[in-house]
Amino acid sequence: MVISSCTSGLCNRIHSVLGCKIIADELKRDFKVYWPNNAELGADFKDLFDSSVATISGPDALHLLSDARVTSKIYNAGLTGTCEYMNIDRHDVNEVIFIKSWTSPVFKGDIHGHDFREKLLQAVKHFPFKREITQKATPQNFVKHVGIHIRFGDYRPYGISHSEYFNESTVDVFRPFMQRIVEARPWAKFYVSCPNPEIKQQLKSEFCAVDFIDVNPYRSLDGARDAILDLTNLSGCAFVIGSHRSQFSQYVGLMSGKVVALLAKTPQLCVGPTSIDTTLDEVLAKTVQSLDAVMTK
Repeated sequence: MVISSCTSGLCNRIHSVLGCKIIADELKRDFKVYWPNNAELGADFKDLFDSSVATISGPDALHLLSDARVTSKIYNAGLTGTCEYMNIDRHDVNEVIFIKSWTSPVFKGDIHGHDFREKLLQAVKHFPFKREITQKATPQNFVKHVGIHIRFGDYRPYGISHSEYFNESTVDVFRPFMQRIVEARPWAKFYVSCPNPEIKQQLKSEFCAVDFIDVNPYRSLDGARDAILDLTNLSGCAFVIGSHRSQFSQYVGLMSGKVVALLAKTPQLCVGPTSIDTTLDEVLAKTVQSLDAVMTK
C-alpha cells in the first residue's frame, strides 16, 4: 500500500496526492490518502472531490505504521537537503510506503519533466472536484481574459508565511506587467485571483477591465470551495500568469492542460511542476498570442 500524506494547504495536498497515485500505480499497490482536517485546511477529502480513492484516518495510519507485523517505510519531507519524497525507491518492497510530501513525489533519478507531466495530466482525471462546487464557477465567461493569480501570504494568523516566496510575485510585480499587456492589447481583460480583496479592488480601479469573485480567504471549508471556484475560472482564461513557486498557479495548468507563466526574478513557463526558465518578453509574447487566438474564434 502507498499512502499519501500532506498536512499543508489545498494545492500542496493535491500535488502530493497526484504524485503518490502515479507511484502507487507503477508499483501496482493499493493507494490511500491521509488528508487531515486541520488548521492548514479545514476540509475533508470527500468534501471537495468526487473520487473513488480511499482515505485513511490518522489513528489508522499510525496503527498500521506501528504494527510490528507489517514492514513499512516513511519517506519524509522535513529533512534538510534533498527531500526523501523526491527519491522514492522504485524497488521498495515494504508493505506500507508512507510518503510525506509538499508536492508531487517522484522515484529516485526521475524529475518533474515532460513524461511526468503527462502522467500528472492523466492522474488529475481521478480527482475531479465536486460538481456541486464547480457548477458555481463560470469559466466560459473568461475565455478572452488573462488570468492573474497573486499569492498573498495565505492569510496565516500564525506560524510561517514563507514571505521569501511571496516577495518575488507581489502585486508590485504584476502591476507593471499588466500595464505592458494593456499597452500591447488595449482591449485586454483580466480575471484576478487573490485572497486579498484590497488588491483586487486596487487593480480594478487602475485597469478597469478587471473581473474577480469575492472569496473567503481563510483555510476553512468555505475557503477551500472558493479556491476551487477561482481555480476553475482561471482554467478557462486565454492565458494565466501566476506566482513564484505557487502550487495553486501550477495546478491551473494541470486542470486546463495549458501552459502557465509564473512571474518571478526568473520567470517560468510551466504545466504543473514541469517548468522552464523564460523572460518577461517571452511571457508577454505568449500572452498576446493567446489573446489574439481567442479573439479570432
